Amino acid sequence: MSTQGRVVVSETELFDHLADANVGEAEFGVLVNNNKISMKFHRGTQASLIVAFHGAVDRTKRKLPSFPAFIGQAVVQASQLMIADPSLEQSPTLTASWYLGHSGFELQRLLPPLLGNIIATLGGPRSV
Repeated sequence: MSTQGRVVVSETELFDHLADANVGEAEFGVLVNNNKISMKFHRGTQASLIVAFHGAVDRTKRKLPSFPAFIGQAVVQASQLMIADPSLEQSPTLTASWYLGHSGFELQRLLPPLLGNIIATLGGPRSV
């Protein structure tokens, strides 16, 4: 299934995809409780993982989903996972929701176990 050119996958498909060492960089949506969380992944040369969240989004300058930029591999060799705030796509005027979630989608409850499973899948010794 695809949305706006991005592949939408289940959590299981996400873990299988990230476990594949041949996947270098990917952008996808993950279905969690029937809601999509958009992510971008870049595999580094080290097994550690950096997870980044964006702040407020100026919709006149950025389209959704919005991601922070990857840190250059010359500076950081860790893998990187960028996560867009899924609640921003629920309203045409919302610029920040601080990953609180929205009606029927308790993101702050669902995100920690999802990230824990991603970290376990990648098998890195450290995550930031």
